[in-house]
Amino acid sequence: MFARADQLRIDQVEDSFRFHAIGYFWEDFDPKLLLYDLEDGQIKPLDLNQLSISVSRKKSCVGSFLENDYVPCPKNAQVERFSQCPECGESMIPIQECIFEPKCEGDKCDSPLCKKDHAIYIAFFGNKPKVGMTVKSRVRSRLIEQGADAYFVADTQPTRRSARDKEKLIGERFGITERPSSKSVLESLTMPRKRMQVEEGYKWISEEFENRLGIRPGPLEFLDSYPLEEPLQEVPKYVESHGVHTGDPIGVKGKYLIYKGGGRLSALRLSDLPSRFISLDKL
Repeated sequence: MFARADQLRIDQVEDSFRFHAIGYFWEDFDPKLLLYDLEDGQIKPLDLNQLSISVSRKKSCVGSFLENDYVPCPKNAQVERFSQCPECGESMIPIQECIFEPKCEGDKCDSPLCKKDHAIYIAFFGNKPKVGMTVKSRVRSRLIEQGADAYFVADTQPTRRSARDKEKLIGERFGITERPSSKSVLESLTMPRKRMQVEEGYKWISEEFENRLGIRPGPLEFLDSYPLEEPLQEVPKYVESHGVHTGDPIGVKGKYLIYKGGGRLSALRLSDLPSRFISLDKL
């Protein structure tokens, strides 16, 4: 596999990087990336209005927050798919794979997450719909995190597993994806007259849901206050997290920081940074 020169340099020095990325989230339409300073033990936000960072290949557990106090992972465990190791993540859900595929109604693991009311939603990225499910109280927050242009709640279920079953049913019956590609999401950032196309899609899907499933979806809600001016003049190029990122930030939407560097627009997936190590110094 081809490795870029900046990635090779990072691989040699990443163990000396000062910051560990431990969280990425949104407060309404204000994105936050939190860094843990390995030298002074303090948590600091990364300034997303400027960009000059190096990002490691190595990924280590982000630890956990207990009663609002941050606790680094005691094992400094290496991670891959998830940003937490099983031990640090068990306060939220005992079996990490159940985040995507719940195995019970919460009766076996006694996880409070599995027993909460969940919503099945349809989100729009441009004019393309996506089906998903999340805790009922977090629908709007979840879709801001994903960078959706609009959404509506299709149905609600009393447990995470029953919501997942309904999500799969809707996806299979109507051919709606659960995971839109990065390419389609980034292409939607250049789309003119997006609102009109979303409204047309909502009308058709909601009528089909009522006719074929007997469920009456909720109203269409637009999410249009992201700190990114659209439409963009070109489709940003998705760039791998591991590497050096320098340039002028254009804005942030959902998972992506859009920045201009080297004469082009690039998209850095901020949601992939937690667990990686960061340097703010030039290599």
